[in-house]
Amino acid sequence: MESMTGTRYAGEYDLLELKLFTSSGAVINLVNMYQSLNIFENMFSNTLSGELLMIDKNNLVMNAPIVGQEFLSFKIKVGKSAIFLRLI
Repeated sequence: MESMTGTRYAGEYDLLELKLFTSSGAVINLVNMYQSLNIFENMFSNTLSGELLMIDKNNLVMNAPIVGQEFLSFKIKVGKSAIFLRLI
């Protein structure tokens, strides 16, 4: 049975947008490459951390390149609310 917010399971979300901003200025859409996205919040810190598992069909590590100075932005929808986050 679907709830009034549209979610049926704890932690359920829809990923609307997932972008990687490289240090060279390129913006790469990762929505079709990702396998899982896990975000963790530490109760004793003011930071978020996470894991992104993706299939790199375009050799982004070499072509982007991935050097550790990238930004990751994503937009998720939980129920009827959309949340936008940009991670550094």
